[in-house]
Amino acid sequence: MGTRLRQGLSYCLVDDRPVFLDILADRYFALSAASSMRFMGLVDEPDRASFDPEPEIAGLFELYDGPNDVAPTTICVPQLDVMPRRAGFSITSLSILSAHASAWLMLRTLPLHKMLRHVSRTSAHRYKDGDIAQCAAAFRASDAIVARTDRCLLKAIAMSLYLRRSGFRAQMVFGVTLDPFRAHCWLQSDTLLLNESYDIARNFTPILVVR
Repeated sequence: MGTRLRQGLSYCLVDDRPVFLDILADRYFALSAASSMRFMGLVDEPDRASFDPEPEIAGLFELYDGPNDVAPTTICVPQLDVMPRRAGFSITSLSILSAHASAWLMLRTLPLHKMLRHVSRTSAHRYKDGDIAQCAAAFRASDAIVARTDRCLLKAIAMSLYLRRSGFRAQMVFGVTLDPFRAHCWLQSDTLLLNESYDIARNFTPILVVR
């Protein structure tokens, strides 16, 4: 029997301070300085986590049938990014518009955890080994067709649906900064940022990865 973060919870360390994302409650949060120190102590000794007398801390963990797993989210952010190609309306554009429409509807009808579950379960019959950069570039050109928006989650979900339906895998990464707090999300492959520049993504510490 091991200890892990409770369902729907993930965290990262920003300047050694734990910051949490609870996708079941659709919120980010941080602990007090004292509780942060207590939490980090339990990360080093997770077997004690479920017995912590402080409800705020004990409620972050759960027991399960497996090894201890209370590590923060970590993922390497690639330094290369995809540039949008020249826009031109085509059958591909129709698929992109469909992905935008699906993402727009999901944002208005589903809570965050159900949206992410739907995205992670969306897949083509067979995944390709081809050029994901070309597919991502075609999607990024859709800004010339679809009204531009600064809503990173809408863009990330739409592109993720389009890539998956086209036979490509991508990782949706959520990241945060502190002082001031900001949250952002983007898509990446192992070697490429697909819808964001490195100059922007590098400012955020990954807190959740949806594969």
